[in-house]
Amino acid sequence: MRSDAWRRIAIGVVFVAALSAYTTLLAYYSPRVPTTASLVALAAAVVLFALPGAPRLRSWFAPDRRRDLGGAVTGGVLMFFVAPWMVLANHHTDAPPGSQVVFTTTACWGAIIALAWATVLFRRGQRRAAVVTACGALAAVVGSAVILADWERPSSFSPFVRYPLGDVWMVAAGLAFAAGVWLLVRASSRVRGGGTLLPGALAALFLAMTASLTQGGPIAAVSALASAGAPMAVFALTGAVAWVAALELARDTSPLGRGAAGLPSLAAALFLPAAALSLLARLEPLLGASGPDPLLWAPVAAGTLLTLAGALTVMAAAAATRADRPLPLRAAVASLAPALIAIVGMALPALRATLSWNPGDGRTLDIAWTLAGAETAAGWWALAVAALLLAAVLSASARSRPVGLAIALFALACVPAYLAARGVPLHTWNTWLAPEVQQDYGTPYAALMFAPVAAWPLDASVVLSGAGLALVSTYHAIVGVRGRTGQPPAPKSGEMR
Repeated sequence: MRSDAWRRIAIGVVFVAALSAYTTLLAYYSPRVPTTASLVALAAAVVLFALPGAPRLRSWFAPDRRRDLGGAVTGGVLMFFVAPWMVLANHHTDAPPGSQVVFTTTACWGAIIALAWATVLFRRGQRRAAVVTACGALAAVVGSAVILADWERPSSFSPFVRYPLGDVWMVAAGLAFAAGVWLLVRASSRVRGGGTLLPGALAALFLAMTASLTQGGPIAAVSALASAGAPMAVFALTGAVAWVAALELARDTSPLGRGAAGLPSLAAALFLPAAALSLLARLEPLLGASGPDPLLWAPVAAGTLLTLAGALTVMAAAAATRADRPLPLRAAVASLAPALIAIVGMALPALRATLSWNPGDGRTLDIAWTLAGAETAAGWWALAVAALLLAAVLSASARSRPVGLAIALFALACVPAYLAARGVPLHTWNTWLAPEVQQDYGTPYAALMFAPVAAWPLDASVVLSGAGLALVSTYHAIVGVRGRTGQPPAPKSGEMR
């Protein structure tokens, strides 16, 4: 059991590293290499990893296996062709910017996987686990957004504002990716002999070669790949490693054989590339590649902490909510109060923006405006911490006390980290301001500054969440000690399931 856990951790590390490298290379190669050529390279790389299943390929055509073959082929096409095509075809030189691509193709995909798993849990009757999973996904997405919004200041991170159509396509690709993972893992759970990956990979390669006819044919695609050189091969291999590792993470390794029970692990891993890429930027000076460091490390560290808290909550949701007693009604109601206050605060001003523009040709512009809490890290941070409080309350199960305590402590650490994220906007681009002005952000011609304004509902929500998390942590610790000394907690009245 322990060796299997270490194996999954190793696969998760490989997945995060490969996906981070693939996403970084994507920003460079997708505008320079034809989309169909990149798809051919990616599918061919996946086929290479799937070749060990070649001896089992003939058995797929047996009459009783055709349904499984259809699922494997459809899953492979969605995961290895449709999802990458939707991303590559909608990414240009700096449109959307790299930070937005990382957000929409990692954190947003992780949220899709997590919500799909929450739906499965809900249908199985595990309602607590479903709610805790959704709460963890919210926290992890917010943490990733805070990290990416602080890669530079003023930031180019303006998801669903500056390039809304491109961002929507990137998120839609996540739906195709999630469906592909689901189909491939389900087919794998039905076919114990293995070899599930190869039919889907071959189908994706066939479609990629067919699509290359629109851009000169397979020969032109191979020529484009050859001209891109070895780094293009690295791009394709990192993508293939990431997709294969994703399938391994999503597989169920328990003897119960429930199919895609590893989806929480995959979702948690998808939340981590933003933090991993930030760590790489921190390590660059140690590797002799020192240069300008645009990252704002205090909010980046805070966002990383919130991301880890959310990822842990998603992974531990099912184990932490094995209810051995009814949930007190007053505890459930009280845990919702900070979230309701945060929602009110998200509609009120939270940041003040000041812009001074002077392009040097006699024109000037000096304006100021406010951003509502929903447009800032502070607003979403308050809601995320409130969601983690709800998750910690729902995880108050004596059968998994250490897991519930870990969730509560991680969430409690995010409360003071709110101060670091208090002045972070989640978009700098505005649809009502002339693009000519906004394109000068980050140059000597435009000075854009943000400052927090009084937002007592958000502050109050975070403080109340912190108080609640402190109580939950204390409860876990005290009751855990009593349980070890053979003193069960006294029953309480007013409880409900």
